[in-house]
Amino acid sequence: MAINREYPKNINILEKPFNSEMFFLFLFCLVWANNTLISDLKLVMYRLPFFNYITEIVVYLFFITAILLSVSYFFERLRLSDIFLYFAVAAGYQLGIQYAAYTEVATVLSEERRDFILFILTLFLVGAAYRSEKVIDYLHVLSVYAIFADLASLIIFGTDTLQIGDDNMGMAYKLLPHVALTAGYFFEKYKKIDLIAMIIGFVLLISYGTRGPVVAIIVFAFAYFVFIKQTKNKIVAYLAIILFLLVVFLFMDEIIDFLREIVSSMGMSTRILDSFKEGEIADPNGRDNINKTLLSVIKENPWGLGVAADREFTTAYAHNIILELWVSFGVLGGSLIFGILIALYISALSKCESSKEKTFIIALLCTNSFFKLFLSSSYLLEPNFFLLIGLCVGIIRRAKEKNTGEKL
Repeated sequence: MAINREYPKNINILEKPFNSEMFFLFLFCLVWANNTLISDLKLVMYRLPFFNYITEIVVYLFFITAILLSVSYFFERLRLSDIFLYFAVAAGYQLGIQYAAYTEVATVLSEERRDFILFILTLFLVGAAYRSEKVIDYLHVLSVYAIFADLASLIIFGTDTLQIGDDNMGMAYKLLPHVALTAGYFFEKYKKIDLIAMIIGFVLLISYGTRGPVVAIIVFAFAYFVFIKQTKNKIVAYLAIILFLLVVFLFMDEIIDFLREIVSSMGMSTRILDSFKEGEIADPNGRDNINKTLLSVIKENPWGLGVAADREFTTAYAHNIILELWVSFGVLGGSLIFGILIALYISALSKCESSKEKTFIIALLCTNSFFKLFLSSSYLLEPNFFLLIGLCVGIIRRAKEKNTGEKL
């Protein structure tokens, strides 16, 4: 079954096979596939003679080469304000270590410093250099491959080799953006390959045994049909959605049993399906206690305690980006940062040039870049959080450049 692969029209590969824009595209693809497709390829390479010693080196060389050969593209697209913001945040992170109110927080930040400054924060610059929506077509193809690669890894290596248990939050969240983007392309063009990949991806998310990613996909589907999908008769479309949900509700037990049989036959976790059937899907799993603890801390320290201070009062992190910002920067500072983020997202969405671009932004918003941060993890650990901020800056800047007639 063929996958439609269109090269971006503004990249003439035949005339200029090694231009900086092409290498920027290559870098963007590496970033998008890093935690899924590339990780699955590593599993294979580790088992090959000789390659098991050089796999990591090869991957790093690909990234370094792509960065170096796309430098001129970055110089054309980025502005001094982008570089200043990057170094300002990096400096703020370092100051957060030096003046941390708690020794444990300083230790954790020090351990994460290299990854944050050299990779996670750098994705802001990658996003800010974005201009052409054709990049998204490549990412879509990679997402389809990533879903099939995850399935192939399970079939070939098995759950024991991959160390898959009842709750595989990391694997689920890594796959989540790819399932969302594939679903968005299916809703737009109704291609069979996207339908198959979307179904496989959704079943994999369920089988990984964690609720957040499943909820995120449902939120994305809702947001897509409300804010993006254009139909001649929206009332009919909404009625169709309501009818579908009604059928799901009426035959919930039968659907759960069917999915449970498929998932268990793969040797995967049925934790999510069991929770649905037993009515425990809404169990907060200790998050209520974390929220109460942090709200008490915020009440006592309304001006904030510094970067990542929430980790002093929890076993890991806040599981809620608003509480995390309030603990770190105070109610006023945290609310201001959050408000700026919301305004940035809304502005970028209003300036998207196509439904494809809106789909990509909403897919990121509804998955690891934003929605996830109300359920798990920390913005300091999430590369796509900074990638999304950069993308929004790039989209807004592109609109201004077109209005003023500047070179894109």
